Amino acid sequence: MRGMRLSTIRLVVGIVCTGAVAGMIVSAILSHIGAVVAFGSIATGAIVAMMAATLAVRAEHHSDQALATSASSELEASIARLAGTGAVAESDLRDLARTAVRLGSAIGHSQWHIYSM
Repeated sequence: MRGMRLSTIRLVVGIVCTGAVAGMIVSAILSHIGAVVAFGSIATGAIVAMMAATLAVRAEHHSDQALATSASSELEASIARLAGTGAVAESDLRDLARTAVRLGSAIGHSQWHIYSM
């Protein structure tokens, strides 16, 4: 779901459903029952697609939270280890920076999903 925002999908589904309802009304007035069923099926398909997209985004959001939790635990452990020693090695600082970057990207990515819902 990184290519399209959830709000865009909802907008497209709203437009499709609005058109489908209008089609069902016109078809019912003209007594074309097959067209009414077809327009109803189109609306149903669009709604099911939106539900699937919403579930996919929420599942990805939960995996991002797990990544953020593990990265923050790793960051805290690195800080405690570095604070306990008198001298700090360059490799330890680089590991700490990499962990902080992963944590920041995980938090930023999960916030993007929260705001797009």
